Amino acid sequence: GEFRVKRHNHNIEVTLQNDVKLLWNGKSFLEVTVPPEYKNKLCGLCGNFNGNVQDDLKLRSGIVVGDKELVAFGSSWCVGKYSDVL
Repeated sequence: GEFRVKRHNHNIEVTLQNDVKLLWNGKSFLEVTVPPEYKNKLCGLCGNFNGNVQDDLKLRSGIVVGDKELVAFGSSWCVGKYSDVL
């Protein structure tokens, strides 16, 4: 598909064909913005976009964890091994 890339101050903004936007500072910050038609259709590290922040920390297995279990939350969404990206 097609996409647009533009600079925003010191950031790079990528807009995909489906209006999903990625804003990256070139280092450690990444913001993903999705249009309203994705409401209730997402899962993963960015939450599920259902308007209820209480269930955003849901593991891949469907279990909701607390903010003291962030490592388990992040790990549940990992795919592959770290060595695969080196």
